[in-house]
Amino acid sequence: MERKTQEISINIHMHSQMAPVILAAIENYARVCGMDKPDILKLVLAVEEIFTYLSDTSLPGEMMLLQCRYFTYCLQVDFIFPLRSLNLRAFNLTTEVRADNEPLMEEMGLLIASRSVEKLYFSRIHPDKLCLSMVKEKTYPEMIKQPLADLAPALQTIIRPAEPEEIKEFCQNLLQRIAASQYPSFFNYPGKVIDMLAGDEYSLLLAFDEKDHVVGGICWTGSQDRTVECFGPYVFNDIEATALALMEECLVHIGRSSVPGIISRYADNALLASYFEKLGSTSIYKAGERTSRKNAYYRQINEDSGSRVWAHPDIEGFLQEFYQRLFLPREIRLVLNQGEQQNQESVFTTEFDRGREQVTIRPLVFGEDAEHNLTQHINSLQKEKLFNIFLEVDLGKAWQVSLTPYLLSSGFKPCLLLPYAGDGDLLIFQFEAGDAL
Repeated sequence: MERKTQEISINIHMHSQMAPVILAAIENYARVCGMDKPDILKLVLAVEEIFTYLSDTSLPGEMMLLQCRYFTYCLQVDFIFPLRSLNLRAFNLTTEVRADNEPLMEEMGLLIASRSVEKLYFSRIHPDKLCLSMVKEKTYPEMIKQPLADLAPALQTIIRPAEPEEIKEFCQNLLQRIAASQYPSFFNYPGKVIDMLAGDEYSLLLAFDEKDHVVGGICWTGSQDRTVECFGPYVFNDIEATALALMEECLVHIGRSSVPGIISRYADNALLASYFEKLGSTSIYKAGERTSRKNAYYRQINEDSGSRVWAHPDIEGFLQEFYQRLFLPREIRLVLNQGEQQNQESVFTTEFDRGREQVTIRPLVFGEDAEHNLTQHINSLQKEKLFNIFLEVDLGKAWQVSLTPYLLSSGFKPCLLLPYAGDGDLLIFQFEAGDAL
């Protein structure tokens, strides 16, 4: 789907004296977009620290393209600059700044920036260009639970898009009638959901009974060339026909586009099992409770013409079995170290979902210390009682696949493979918490 965005771009010399220019532009843009003052201050601080660091490490005359895009519920700032060697270790969750560590003190700005925004990641957009992207979300109030209407079996069910107040009613039902593991945490913030829908980044269909009570719903997100992810169907009156109607209407909408397929990682029910192919399953760890398992599903929407994926020999068999089972055409190419020099220090970024006691780790830089770095991340997260630890590897990026032996030796196991969810297929590893709980 095409997303509604507003964008500003600034092409500027990478010199710290130019910082006031971009900071004023970002601050005014964020204010016009409706971001609250505390969020604006965090965003501006992160932009200042990153621009200053990149400027201090730049060569004379180098230029940067800064882009800022508004997505109704968040702002994304992209720094596009010449490719060069950067020390990004400050982005690691486990980084600790000490006054006696002068090199790291110089990178303290990166540490501050990484803690001030919700997402921060790198991508290579040209052979000689890097893009550092940060996402700062608006702050929304959590939903205040209210009494729910009694829902009797519906004589007639109507499925249609919803008005804002109906979306709030849907969220009320979802949070009070459905287990928290079955839906993403953004549904805790109805205002955020409404803004996501207004920006066309997400779509939502609701089911109503003859009294106009919300009795179910299904949500999805994705783009034209990437796999769509759906959440639901969720049904509040235990009518199987309602779930079926929601699922079929969702597939009709998605089928009009050119998306390759649709995945479901949250809801887990018999309907999904009959409509979709099983991708795999993940463990749900919770201190003091028995570990449970949750399935993920995939359904191909349009013909898959095939693609290349990178693999380490340690997971080649896992990938071959997966692709054969789902009849997905893939050319698997092995990544092998031929004695070439490697980075010494690895860098990972982390995304938290504390409501689910869950964290997702993403690699920024490959390094030979990856096993030690990952172990430090795991120890730090478990001290915070976060046991559901995932790590994403993009099989379209060979350097990420090189991390495989370090992941396996650190206690991670491959559990899900999401077709076309990244530059290529996205392989999800989960840390086996075991006796750590």
